[in-house]
Amino acid sequence: MPPKSNTATPWECDFYHYEERHVVECFFNKLKQFRGIATRYDKHNH
Repeated sequence: MPPKSNTATPWECDFYHYEERHVVECFFNKLKQFRGIATRYDKHNH
């Protein structure tokens, strides 16, 4: 969460870490989607 706009000294923000975190979160979301698709097909095969 960013600091207030009237703060005397703003926080240091490392956008590289935010970008890395975003990539990892997207990767896990894709895994969850593929798992859902795989279990759906597995249910219909029986």
